[in-house]
Amino acid sequence: MMKKENQEYYSVVYSDPYIVVVNKPAGLMVERDKHGNPNLEDVLAQEFPPRNAFTSEVQPIHRIDRPVSGLVVFGRTPMAVKHLNEQFEKRNVKKVYWAIVQGNTPKEETLKNYIFKDNANKKAVVNKYKLKDHKEAELSYTEKKTFPKNTMIEVVLKTGRFHQIRAQLGFAGYPIVGDKLYSRSSAATGNEILLHSRSITFTHPKTLETMTFEAPLHKKSGWETFIEVEKWDK
Repeated sequence: MMKKENQEYYSVVYSDPYIVVVNKPAGLMVERDKHGNPNLEDVLAQEFPPRNAFTSEVQPIHRIDRPVSGLVVFGRTPMAVKHLNEQFEKRNVKKVYWAIVQGNTPKEETLKNYIFKDNANKKAVVNKYKLKDHKEAELSYTEKKTFPKNTMIEVVLKTGRFHQIRAQLGFAGYPIVGDKLYSRSSAATGNEILLHSRSITFTHPKTLETMTFEAPLHKKSGWETFIEVEKWDK
């Protein structure tokens, strides 16, 4: 098992011969990188090794950013990886996030913008209008809980762009708490921003059953500054 400073161990929410669903703590990378940083891909490769010649090493189907916590799906066979990738590409997967943002938002809102991935600065650039190399980005959110200077919201992604939630909320004037990349005024919370991949719904690649998974918030995290994690999640 792998642990980051002041964070819980990652937890396996579900596994079978075809898929693994993991609740990732903030601060842990999903994929391997050239610097050899701790990551889920390496750990799961040891925990779920190939069973036979027809299986492969676990592969991440999608990614969430290092400072983001919550659900990540991995495939365990070439067939499962192909099937799941097609679902994500066709937008047949429902992804729901929780976030705590600066300011008080409308009760509910849909954000439609265009995003450009700035590789040089490793961030997303948001515009109201479609410019060269910009891709459409859409999400909707609803208010879950209000605080004097912050709001807890539930976000449903309609598209899956680079840093989409972080960039669109920052552009709208409601940056995520702890996210200095999209807000100069955001207070640092270590290697964590208050964005959590709460639930995911997709079709199982073998049984074709519709499956929904939820991930509880991690204890000893920045979320406890705002809510009682154990009490809230029951």
